Amino acid sequence: MAAQADADDSFSQMSTKALKRMLEGLGVSTSTCVERGDLLKLAEGNAGAADEGVDALYALSDPHSGDRTNMRYLSSLPARPRSALIVAGDVDDDVRVLTETLRVCVSKFGGGVFFTPGNHDLWLLGRERDSLAKLDVVLKAAEAAGASTTRRLLRGRGGERSVLVIPLLSWHHASFDTEPALTCWGGLPTARQAMSDYHNCAWPAPLDDATESVARHFDALNDDAPADVDRATTAVVTFSHFLPRIELIPEKRFMFLPCLAECVGSRFLGDRVARLRPDVHVFGHTHLAWDATLDGVRYLQGCVGYPSEWATRPASLEIGRLRCCPVAPDGRGRACELVRDGPLKVWDAAAGLAGYFGAKWSKHYEKYPRRPDVTHVLPPYSAARYAPLPGAEVRDVCDHVPPFCT
Repeated sequence: MAAQADADDSFSQMSTKALKRMLEGLGVSTSTCVERGDLLKLAEGNAGAADEGVDALYALSDPHSGDRTNMRYLSSLPARPRSALIVAGDVDDDVRVLTETLRVCVSKFGGGVFFTPGNHDLWLLGRERDSLAKLDVVLKAAEAAGASTTRRLLRGRGGERSVLVIPLLSWHHASFDTEPALTCWGGLPTARQAMSDYHNCAWPAPLDDATESVARHFDALNDDAPADVDRATTAVVTFSHFLPRIELIPEKRFMFLPCLAECVGSRFLGDRVARLRPDVHVFGHTHLAWDATLDGVRYLQGCVGYPSEWATRPASLEIGRLRCCPVAPDGRGRACELVRDGPLKVWDAAAGLAGYFGAKWSKHYEKYPRRPDVTHVLPPYSAARYAPLPGAEVRDVCDHVPPFCT
């Protein structure tokens, strides 16, 4: 009865349009509904449909749906009325676009949509006083669109398997980067120079993005309940926008902007993930596909990213069925579209957790250990941006220590 009451209350918070999309995603006709009350009754009557019979859980990050190509991709996804979807942040800085995007996702995934915001979602457009106020607006907009921003247990169809999905709020801090800085190269920008968050976000006192205070505050907003489920029958999937471990990004020498290591993750998030001990943690932000298991936790990123990234470096984004295909150029160079089969299927009611996907950069670290102490060597693609100083070396990626063959 308590679960039904919670469901009824969540329906009352949803917009009329979101209710219609949710019901249509479940295969329920709304043609006979004249008033909002009719929709609410229909939703209440189908409240257990998703929780009692979810087929699968999918995940994506960084849809950046202010880009029309990306919104077209999301709108073209096949309807999966018995499946759920994780959206791991960076939808858009415009709350209207964010809301419409999540409504589209809700209409496609009738088993539920889960969301946590990324940095772009909290950029200020002049309407909110600061990014904490924007966070409140974004979370309320997500719920009104029919997405969940809190944990929820999904029961698989057939009743033998379940999955507990836990969204985690987080923010980055510079001390997350514990690896040495590059040496022997000049002209390297600082994180504050390269990262728009420092200019597009604002924080109320005493929060200061030059310290750990913002990241600590975000982490404190999460509930401290453990993932207390029967692990024999229930998988635990947590997700965040930012990285919980430094090992989930390539070493600085492989990055166009080495300073980005300072603004990608949170130690507080990492500690929280370690306490929850999920089977899978989904993340985003770096726009690099990833599939790695560290200390018993599998870390996955399947990002939508930008069309320009798929056109110029598709191998670093491809994972599972999240792939692109060339389309007719638009006169500005090569053009690509994401295939409609994506996003990643993380969990299946019949088979359990997804099998191994593999991804370019995480495969590299399966073969070679991290060597962040190699700080003087850059590959040609990034060396061209910077000024070599005494001791600097330029080598093809496959000649690096450790070697990496593309």
